[in-house]
Amino acid sequence: RSEDDMTSPGPAAEDWELAAPSLGRQDGTRLHVQVRGRYVSLLRLRGSVFAIDSICYHAGGPLGAGDIEEIVVDGATVPCVRCPWHHYLMSLVDGEKWYSALEKDDDTGELVPAGWKKSNLTLQRVHDVQERSDGIYVRLHTDGDLRSDKYAFRDDCAAGLGGGSRRGSRRGHRVGGDGRLPSGRIFQAFGGRGGEGGVS
Repeated sequence: RSEDDMTSPGPAAEDWELAAPSLGRQDGTRLHVQVRGRYVSLLRLRGSVFAIDSICYHAGGPLGAGDIEEIVVDGATVPCVRCPWHHYLMSLVDGEKWYSALEKDDDTGELVPAGWKKSNLTLQRVHDVQERSDGIYVRLHTDGDLRSDKYAFRDDCAAGLGGGSRRGSRRGHRVGGDGRLPSGRIFQAFGGRGGEGGVS
């Protein structure tokens, strides 16, 4: 979450850490970094930068490499990232899981769409972000236990983010060179579009 979007106090100001010297300006740009050993993905969408645990809470999949999708719920746009392994849709704002629900039609007995529903439970950690003149800063939120903590430090899971766990790489994935964000398929960044990837 961008600092401008924060509504509740977080960790102390001294907890901000430089995560990357920069992040591209184009929507869909992402960078996978480690902050205090925790794998975090930085993603740019509509001028804001979001930070979310890179590894999916569900089964250790490369969540940070998934499609960026926006869903509309009651007229509000919710930015999300979709895990490429099991297609879980996670909010970049609060770490809750969203899903397209079905309900039984009383007249026909068939299942019909019932709109977007959410878990009402934070499952994936999101972190605060500040974009400063000297780089992208992240302030980790680590209060309590969340399900994504199980995989947050695992090098074997981070290898699925693309390019292994090379800490030297600073280039992020840029996808959707025409400004559009893909939906329903895995980003093609690892096939050579948008940089070498990796974890820095």
